[in-house]
Amino acid sequence: MSTLRSQLRAQLVRFDEDAFIALANRGLLRRAQKDLEKQNVVTVDQSADTLTLALGEYHIRFDIRGPAHAHCSCPALGVCQHILAAAISLTHRSVADKPHAVDEAMEADLLPPLHAELLQFDASSLVRHAGKTGYRWACQFILDLDPESGVEIGGDRHILIRFAHPRMSFRYM
Repeated sequence: MSTLRSQLRAQLVRFDEDAFIALANRGLLRRAQKDLEKQNVVTVDQSADTLTLALGEYHIRFDIRGPAHAHCSCPALGVCQHILAAAISLTHRSVADKPHAVDEAMEADLLPPLHAELLQFDASSLVRHAGKTGYRWACQFILDLDPESGVEIGGDRHILIRFAHPRMSFRYM
């Protein structure tokens, strides 16, 4: 198994249905699941940098960045149903190759390493990512939260932060 394939599978083990919906939308996810019922995803080419899979006549090329940056030969822009189907196929192969892959990942407890990684972000890197305005907004948002506002932190495959008011949630994959 190539290193890239194993790295992609490690990323995709953390994806649940909501993560795939966030990547595209619910309708494309349904179409991708229907495509997988009718067709198999096959490996066309793999190198150290890319993995190319085929679903019917379409070729999907993944790199280390995962499904959000994958490219499909269909005319759609961005993440399409073929990319979703290929990603789901890699996920299912991962679980099929190793029947208890998800359970073992939970036993390895993925959340503490993710939490530690989040804590390594310093203010300057957050400002570089979100800009000064975005950073200030986020800081003020946190300061304005009522302690009893219903903030939930959890998740089993990834960190999930939910706010009751305003109603929104964030995932860290």
